[in-house]
Amino acid sequence: MAIKDAVTAFQEIHMYISGVLGVSANPTVTLSDTMIQAKHGFDSEFSFRKPAGKRGITRWR
Repeated sequence: MAIKDAVTAFQEIHMYISGVLGVSANPTVTLSDTMIQAKHGFDSEFSFRKPAGKRGITRWR
């Protein structure tokens, strides 16, 4: 067994704790379909691009 200085001992202990013992990962969040639609800009009645009455009225300039 070799004698190690404080910095090397700290590094080896830190590598053991983070590598062998591991760190628990963040929990995965599951979203419902309605939450995903709201996140991406969709409404229950209309699309996020055009309201229902405005479809097909685009004019080229």
